[in-house]
Amino acid sequence: MNTPPTAPCITLVLPYAEAGRQTPYWAGGEAQVDWVRGGMEAERCTVAFAAVELRDHLRRTVPTATFAFSAALPDRGPAIVLGPAATLRAVLGLEIAGVPADPQGYVIRSSAAAPHLVLAGGGREGVLYAAYAWLAELGWRWQSPGPGGEVAPEIRADVPLAGWDLATAPDFPLQRGFHVAVEGMESPDLFRWMARNRLNAWRHHPRSGPLMRKLGFRFISGGHVLEEILDPDRPQADGRTLFEAHPEWFAETAGRRERSQAHRRQFCVSNPAAMAHVTRAIVEHCRTDWHGTDWQNLWMFDTWAGWCECAGCRALGNDADRYLHFLSCNRAALDAAVAAGSLDRAPGLVLVAYEGTPSLSGPSRGVPANLTDGRDLVLYAPINRCYVHPLADAACGELNAHYDQALREWGRESQRLPLAVVEYYNVSKFEDLPVLFTRTMGDDFRHYHRCGVRGMSYMHIPVALWGPRALTQVLFARLAWDAAADVPAIVTDYLAHRYGPAAPVMRAFYAELEAAYANVTAWRNWLDRSVNRRLLQWDG
Repeated sequence: MNTPPTAPCITLVLPYAEAGRQTPYWAGGEAQVDWVRGGMEAERCTVAFAAVELRDHLRRTVPTATFAFSAALPDRGPAIVLGPAATLRAVLGLEIAGVPADPQGYVIRSSAAAPHLVLAGGGREGVLYAAYAWLAELGWRWQSPGPGGEVAPEIRADVPLAGWDLATAPDFPLQRGFHVAVEGMESPDLFRWMARNRLNAWRHHPRSGPLMRKLGFRFISGGHVLEEILDPDRPQADGRTLFEAHPEWFAETAGRRERSQAHRRQFCVSNPAAMAHVTRAIVEHCRTDWHGTDWQNLWMFDTWAGWCECAGCRALGNDADRYLHFLSCNRAALDAAVAAGSLDRAPGLVLVAYEGTPSLSGPSRGVPANLTDGRDLVLYAPINRCYVHPLADAACGELNAHYDQALREWGRESQRLPLAVVEYYNVSKFEDLPVLFTRTMGDDFRHYHRCGVRGMSYMHIPVALWGPRALTQVLFARLAWDAAADVPAIVTDYLAHRYGPAAPVMRAFYAELEAAYANVTAWRNWLDRSVNRRLLQWDG
């Protein structure tokens, strides 16, 4: 009887003592890691997980192959070496040229001297991304969360270790992920899908936090947080409400401060006592329920109206200047709390450039000095933009022109205050409709990158039941890593892997679907002239 040839054992080399025995244990030991402190324990956990993922996927790719973990290079035989470049150099004496400095960047390189493949990262995240990127080169696809969204390549007889020389780092290194609508949206399957597609941003979840940290996640939490802090009806110790005790903290409109305007306009950010009340609450939140996050959204009241009209607030400058003053005061309070020892860490703070606050346009007086060290950021939010045209298309004077102008204004400040974008591919007004964006996403991502944007997210990704919208998530992931990625090629690859022989028919269906919903903003948004707003106001 003829038996198929057995592939040689491939050694998966990790630069940590006891890797031969402990790698599977480390890979699943995220709950025991101090992710705030980080260090070698965190690095080892993520690299071990990358090695286990690599082994498990390769077993399905090359069923005849066997694998072993080791802390040292084998004397002979094939090997795959995984680790951050600095650790590979320090422990194994390997000099890997060209590894990006960004901890998310990586090199995939074959050795000329031995049948070895090196997956070296700028940091632990880069090692994990290198493993998944190499598996994608072998034909693996993760088009949606869970086993149902996984596409495995055809079985092969060998593991191709020769001929590789790739180096890459993300075009949007700050963050690549999603703003979610519901605090309880928590899906390990989705988090694993994100890591496999090199995405890394979600809100903080204490229960899933260790897994997410292992996968290289950065947490961005919060939103419109002031409504609770400045609740005008909150009872005070003397029996009055907050507004009755401190009307001067709330907006002045036409020379008056009235309860009816308390959340209609932004509070009086020029009032020192009001700012002290807010910053105390922010510091306490950062000490307690916001403690685990990396960035905290500090968004103003979602009013779509305006700011306090008092002389003090007007003297601060335009809307963005007032918002920056607010953010600067909170940064100063957090830094003082850390210096005093009452707070062990302070998150980055996030200003949203958004019409509802309102704060879309850029500042007139620059960025306060204490916001320019890279910890904090601006989140640009073009909520009512048109998707018939790319953002920078001059033909769209009705909607996109003023959004593009605002983007460029914030882009001019991006060397001092980092700039990220939150897009609206599934905003609540779209009601989970199967809207597609293949005609605009490529142009938009390239334009965002040219304007200085270094972080990408969107609202609001569903955790399951994506249907055709899986194409949007795949495109988002690829473009968030490489703004110049070939959109038609990605679409072709997606359709071929998802539908096989039916890909031509489904291509026509997707094109018709996208054309049908292209002008979705005209009938489903917050503009008074949109169709859904008119229907809601119709009394007939």
